[in-house]
Amino acid sequence: MNLQIQIKDLCAFNVKANQEFVQSLDQTSAELWKEKLDSNFSDIQRGIRQIVSADGAVMELSDTETISTNLVSRAEELLHYVNDLPEALLREEVQCYIPWEGQVTMPRYERIQQIIAYSAYKRGLIQIIS
Repeated sequence: MNLQIQIKDLCAFNVKANQEFVQSLDQTSAELWKEKLDSNFSDIQRGIRQIVSADGAVMELSDTETISTNLVSRAEELLHYVNDLPEALLREEVQCYIPWEGQVTMPRYERIQQIIAYSAYKRGLIQIIS
């Protein structure tokens, strides 16, 4: 299968998973959102911003609607970014910061895969505690 198609499908899955995740937590208290979501997803948001060179805005924690909208919109932003990315740029080596390893170089598509896998892991953790 074509790398572009694989990465686009993976990013589309991440958008859908984040949407369903947010819907499943509608009954969760605002305190849990504030306590758990930022600590669990801030590094994922930072990774997405690195990949798409976004403006660096920080997740607002004013209410659950803002948090959930941001979580889904960052996933959508990543999907829009990869939709227009040729395979040569997906394979291009990029510098990125990984909290537990520091500054590293890897192909852009591998970093995108890491971010989405880590996001799935974090969604699972939140589901368990909520």
